[in-house]
Amino acid sequence: MILLTFAALAVLVLYLRQWLIPQPDHLPIHRRFPKLEVGVCLLVAGLSYLPSWQADRAADRAGKAASKVVGEKVEFVCGSQLNTFFDRGTDMAWGYVKWTEEGPAKSSKLRHETCKGLREFFDDPTQWRSISNDRLFAVHIITHETMHMAGEMNEAVTECQAVQRDALMAQALGASAVQARDMALAYYIEIYPNLRQDYYSDECKQGGKLDENLPTSPWNLRRLRPA
Repeated sequence: MILLTFAALAVLVLYLRQWLIPQPDHLPIHRRFPKLEVGVCLLVAGLSYLPSWQADRAADRAGKAASKVVGEKVEFVCGSQLNTFFDRGTDMAWGYVKWTEEGPAKSSKLRHETCKGLREFFDDPTQWRSISNDRLFAVHIITHETMHMAGEMNEAVTECQAVQRDALMAQALGASAVQARDMALAYYIEIYPNLRQDYYSDECKQGGKLDENLPTSPWNLRRLRPA
């Protein structure tokens, strides 16, 4: 969509250039200002840029929530639809943190679909359930990438750290305490067991080696859930 924005602005410049620069045999007083053409170009540019603007706002809001959860400043950047196909450096991941010899970057790039689910969650946190679970998954990706930015590189360990903080992150992003609890349990019970082997660990359970025994660990949240 951002390409459409630039295309509309380029056409706008051409219209204005044609109106401003005198042409042979045409006096400026005889030239009509292209109000309709300019208006259409501005409308197309604005509407096509709107999704990018919304994505930037969602990324900024997610960064503030994640910084609060992890206790240090971290940021998110939303990729465009084109990035999904051309940004090979992220291996088309739902979220990506670049690592160097000095450690992880404090900025994570999010795939277009992740940001879309995040925007939909922000629109109405009560409607976090969907057929594809894209909103639930988007919130979890924020937690997962935050754990990477906090310093953990191993995917299975990172994922277990994330499931133990999903409720905290969901609430920081705007969910109620009850909704945040239900979201964390839904991810741990329905999605986590079906993850790829490099993201899953048998030790991510109560009493397991990866159990941090947090109040928001899903096995502790189960005790708070009404029967």
